[in-house]
Amino acid sequence: MSMNCLGTYDAVFISYRELNAEEHYAQALQKMPWCQRLHGIEGMANAYRRSAEIARTPFYFLIDGDSLLLNEFNTDEIRPIASSQDLLVWQTINAVNGLVYGYGGIKLVGADVMRNIDESKLDFIAGDGIKVKFMKEVASITAFNCSPFGAWKAGFRECCMLSHADRFRTGEERAAQRLRTWCTCGADKPYGSWAIKGALDGVSFFKEYEMDPSALQKINDSQWLEDEFHRRYRENVC
Repeated sequence: MSMNCLGTYDAVFISYRELNAEEHYAQALQKMPWCQRLHGIEGMANAYRRSAEIARTPFYFLIDGDSLLLNEFNTDEIRPIASSQDLLVWQTINAVNGLVYGYGGIKLVGADVMRNIDESKLDFIAGDGIKVKFMKEVASITAFNCSPFGAWKAGFRECCMLSHADRFRTGEERAAQRLRTWCTCGADKPYGSWAIKGALDGVSFFKEYEMDPSALQKINDSQWLEDEFHRRYRENVC
């Protein structure tokens, strides 16, 4: 496929077990007909590395399975990336609590960076030397709340990472505000109460294992997350 068919950047849609992934991929194809889908890869880091292997341009859009692209998102207006270490992140609307920031947002990443992600980092996409730039435009809705586990996992992982006040150089006050919102808002939304449970559990998990990096790394292990969810709430989920 030629560059003209691809546009300036390729796109890779990564899905695992999201119940709304089919709908979201169909929407991605409406915006970017060349978008490839990568499905069912075990391990988040493995999926990201694999996305770099199939990308047909040096930089490409990375779209999570629970991301629903908005019609207003215009890829034609995006300027070329200046450095191989640049990482662009678009704003996204949280379907549960209404927060608008980079969590779950569409990313424009370099293939070289994704091939060499460092799994020792809690947030391995934004590793050392990566220059993260948050775009002003809102490009998507992050609709992770399609099941109890999906909602809980999102709250757990994000609030564990938000507990690092320096995540993406997020200030303590801003991180605290986002944590409060995750932990208190959205119970009236589908599976919103599970997102709140996950947020509270994620904060507690970080406090317990703050000095144990190997334990914190478990939040990037999909199977561990699922096992932990069922260990905590097996009797509460059909």
